[in-house]
Amino acid sequence: MTTSSCPCSTAYFTRLTSNDPAGWLEVAYHRFALGDDTSAADWRRHLFAFAHADNVASAAACAEVGLGETARAQGDYGQAGKRFTAALALYRQMGDRQGQANALRGLGDTAREQGDYGQAGAPFTAALALYEQIGDRQGQANALLGFGETARAQGDYGQASERLTAALALYEQIGDRRGQANALDRLGNTARARGDGEKARALLTRAARIFDALGLQQDAERARHDIPDP
Repeated sequence: MTTSSCPCSTAYFTRLTSNDPAGWLEVAYHRFALGDDTSAADWRRHLFAFAHADNVASAAACAEVGLGETARAQGDYGQAGKRFTAALALYRQMGDRQGQANALRGLGDTAREQGDYGQAGAPFTAALALYEQIGDRQGQANALLGFGETARAQGDYGQASERLTAALALYEQIGDRRGQANALDRLGNTARARGDGEKARALLTRAARIFDALGLQQDAERARHDIPDP
């Protein structure tokens, strides 16, 4: 799972009272990180109802993003698309470029995950442009990762390698070890698809080692499983 950078998601972790919408959303993200999608959705709906009742646009937009992520994780891509589209409209009304970029990336990831690769490119392109405008290197890296995965799925290995290499460089600049491992994993599988076994082995081995160091055993095992035989 890619953690959302919705502005509300990092705020006021200890303020979990019933009258604290930021706290509600933080609980939702915490439950979602633990894999409890149902509980996360309940908390987000709670915030969503509060936000719209009180006409708090920024909280409503955050809630839409959260509900979109929950729907996408559950494979309900139609609902996810609706939520991210609603969030995008709210963020545009507010002139919030960070929020717009996050919602666009959500739309791109939703299209990619359901195999609608032709529809994934435009939102990723728009998200990347916004992240570059505001200097958000984490956002740029995440968008490039999604872009690269989309290109690989379409068989455009040249563009996939270019995008994923750019994502890896950004993850290294900001010290995001999990991002580095994800980019290395995708680069390794791109090399394997191109028939470059030696490069694939090196990249996937690096990815597995980082996943191991982070305690992400399932990801590490998957990366090792993908390493081609000599």
